[in-house]
Amino acid sequence: MQNGMLRPSFCRSLSFMSRYLIYGANGFTGRLIVAEAIERGHKPILAGRNAKELQALGQQTGLEVRIFDLKNIETISQHLQDVSAVLHGAGPFSITMPPMVKACLQSQTHYLDITGEIEVFEKCYAQHEQALKQEVALIPGVGFDVVPTDCVAKTLSEALPDATHLSLAFRALGGVSRGTLKTAVLHMDKGSWVRHEGQLKRTDTELFKGSNFGTTDELLFTGIPWGDLSAAYRSTKIPNILTAMGSSPNQAKQMAKIQKWIPLLKLKPVNALARQIIQRKVTGPSEEKQNTSISYVYGRAKNSRGHVETRALQCCEAYRLTAKAAVHAVDQLLKSNELKGALTPSLAFGKDFLFDVPGANAAWLN
Repeated sequence: MQNGMLRPSFCRSLSFMSRYLIYGANGFTGRLIVAEAIERGHKPILAGRNAKELQALGQQTGLEVRIFDLKNIETISQHLQDVSAVLHGAGPFSITMPPMVKACLQSQTHYLDITGEIEVFEKCYAQHEQALKQEVALIPGVGFDVVPTDCVAKTLSEALPDATHLSLAFRALGGVSRGTLKTAVLHMDKGSWVRHEGQLKRTDTELFKGSNFGTTDELLFTGIPWGDLSAAYRSTKIPNILTAMGSSPNQAKQMAKIQKWIPLLKLKPVNALARQIIQRKVTGPSEEKQNTSISYVYGRAKNSRGHVETRALQCCEAYRLTAKAAVHAVDQLLKSNELKGALTPSLAFGKDFLFDVPGANAAWLN
């Protein structure tokens, strides 16, 4: 915004407005996104708070760098004046999303992120009317959270239009990053959630057999508060949704042991200490694991008459997919003059978006 004036929407068609900004570019996933963007010939602006790391990354890549935090909406807006979109990669998104989205709406800049946090989806979708008014697209969850599961959910809803129940699960075999684990610890004391008759409800963390998700009972799944409890509901309107993470029997036992300690994480000093340890000790999946690991997504839909539809797919390693899907989402968004409002990946780009992502190696298993 300059002199209190909003940037006119017709500027979006000008070539110089095809630039976008990656916030959190120096993080583990942020660097993967930057590398993918460069691979595709993009020249995004690198942004975030860590001046030292960002400047080094800027020198390494030859890309423009902007250093700013998210404390002041006007400051953020000023940095968004000459870009069409922000690809937000700095979590925890429950903390960083509100100021960034507010600045995007104020400056008429499209917003995308790679969150998997339910409350972030809910808050973004709650601003749908404002986004329409500002002619801005708000598209949370354009990474592994929640592109593959959203694809499965939308496919199932079209196969069974009167579905009343939807179960979604994933197995990501490559490992987790520092940011993902810190966000999980931050919210771990809140327990799990389900969508029941259209409403989000807290529930105990449960262990489910594979048949709940259309797989064999040899696979076990632990209920988790995945972003699809919000995104899949918006995409499909199926009122009852369960989300879970797959594991081996041994992993399931280990998770059950960990759950006994979760009440301690309600203590702020303990939670903070856990996140500090993660900051020092955790990096993320190695390059070898990124190149070789496979991710799996499962879905099962059922209607009131008991008819069941199942789908399963595989794709590349979760963090590699996040980078590829996020950059492709930005690319598709900037090629469109039609997208606005608060959207899921499948509503914005279609249910087959995952299969359009270069290098995703997506394939149906059944």
